[in-house]
Amino acid sequence: MSSVLVIEDLTVVYGRRRRGRVVAVDRLSLNIEEGTTFGLVGESGSGKTTVGRAVLGLIRPASGRISVAGEPVRHLALRAAVAQGKKAQVVFQDPAGSLNPARLVLDTLREPLRIHGRLKREASTRAAEALGGQVSLAPGMLRRLPYQLSGGQNQRAAIARALAPGPRLVVCDEPVTALDVSTQAQVVNLLVDLQHRSGVAYLFISHDISVVRHVSHRIGVIYAGRLVEVGESSSVSDSPSHPYTQALLAAIPVPDPARQRERRAGRRSLLGTAADDALPADGGCSYRLRCPWADEVCQRVDPELQSVTEDHLVACHHAERVLLSRSVAPAATGPGSAADS
Repeated sequence: MSSVLVIEDLTVVYGRRRRGRVVAVDRLSLNIEEGTTFGLVGESGSGKTTVGRAVLGLIRPASGRISVAGEPVRHLALRAAVAQGKKAQVVFQDPAGSLNPARLVLDTLREPLRIHGRLKREASTRAAEALGGQVSLAPGMLRRLPYQLSGGQNQRAAIARALAPGPRLVVCDEPVTALDVSTQAQVVNLLVDLQHRSGVAYLFISHDISVVRHVSHRIGVIYAGRLVEVGESSSVSDSPSHPYTQALLAAIPVPDPARQRERRAGRRSLLGTAADDALPADGGCSYRLRCPWADEVCQRVDPELQSVTEDHLVACHHAERVLLSRSVAPAATGPGSAADS
């Protein structure tokens, strides 16, 4: 399979030199093959949404290269936006907020069909109704305003709008976060079904690793703007080799209260405390202030991605020990340990 999205050494910097600069994404590289889903998971502020915005051409990177379907992504001007819109589209987090409240859903779907497909009114109406059928929206629902639909129905309309130009890639930025659990499952299953039909690729961005591992073929875990673990979905979720990935997995709720308390305690040992986050992290591993495995090497040397198994990369000096430990954290001696807080 060919790569639909290729990102090479992407760096995005916010702010100005005089007012201070923040490196939101730091030398990030990834690729997504045709008809597959790459799940990008991390906490708020980790840089995952910035990656999506750079892929769409909404922000200008400080350095690095991005290409979609073999063509470089350019910072948006009107002419570039139309050309890139045929190759990459987006589904946002807030389904109602991403739709024009004053326009019928049908008109919202017809617009990209007219712009990208150059369809006339009757043809665009038929094509919009066909798109609605693919996402289980009856023609009557398309002739309503967004406030007259449920959150799940609005998100289905947003997905249909994203697919209207026939893109090769869809950036799904927290597409189910604003929905209730049962509707989340329906929307995720819909995305999977549409992918099987059309062969579209997804960059699926979320803070919820339980959703990401269900929908993704490959997972990338991002922390402080850098990928810390990348691999097949089953490999990353079943054999997490970075302590941050273990912490994200430990945050998934379970129905057993006793087990949940045990997992919560383990997660605290992996994540550290709020005071740890306030400490400066210049030099060394960016996760060292929260990591129970941190030692002197972690304070001096920033780890690069390295193979732990085939197609499973981890940026951790102690990846093999972390993998063997699974969710059992050691007695920490680093600056981010519970003993130091």
